[in-house]
Amino acid sequence: MIKRVITKQFKTQIPGTFNRPIITICEDTEDFPIYFIKYPRNSNEGDGLFSEVVCNILARELNLNTPEIAFVEIGNHPIDPDKYIHADCLKRGKIVFGSKQVENSSELTELNFVVDKHDFNRLASPRDILRIGMFDV
Repeated sequence: MIKRVITKQFKTQIPGTFNRPIITICEDTEDFPIYFIKYPRNSNEGDGLFSEVVCNILARELNLNTPEIAFVEIGNHPIDPDKYIHADCLKRGKIVFGSKQVENSSELTELNFVVDKHDFNRLASPRDILRIGMFDV
């Protein structure tokens, strides 16, 4: 079953990516974790968010190390329309897709970060990076 959480505060929007996810503090039953949320900006993007859920479930079945996901409800908090692209799509009560931040991780936005075999082998889970990259393709 997929967890459901509620946003408490938007921190920032990640620029330079197609989806422009928003780093968000959410309220969970236990604490206030950070989720990266993606939301449909037009009627054609709902399918893409559904695909995120399906792909996460499939990746877990293939034993890929993927973040926990949740259905994220937009909470009752201020949303600065000048700070977030398509802020008009972020209405209170709307359900969007979220993936939970993995502790002690860093975001990989480009595959050219590996310089040589030595650097590659120093990564915490080098094989997972390759497997997840192949899965994404």
